[in-house]
Amino acid sequence: MRDPRLGFVTVTEVVVSADLRNARVYVSILGNKAEKDKSMDILHGAAAFIQTELSSRVKLRYIPVLKFYLDTSLEYMDKMNHIFTELHENENSNTNLE
Repeated sequence: MRDPRLGFVTVTEVVVSADLRNARVYVSILGNKAEKDKSMDILHGAAAFIQTELSSRVKLRYIPVLKFYLDTSLEYMDKMNHIFTELHENENSNTNLE
């Protein structure tokens, strides 16, 4: 989907219901909170268009209804990595002082 208002969006996971009627689409979006909110609004508004595009490319009895969710796991992983790096640096600096 090409929309200049849409930020850098990456689909990180899609969970489809057993009956193939619904799909939870998890996306990661680069940017600040306002940019993420705007991109999520655009995705929600474009869901029907994306479903139509999907139906023309995939042969399924039912095209799932798409629901978009912001995936913050990458941000959480980055935050945890930063904490562990700081702990490791502090541990090394304390070892050097002894």
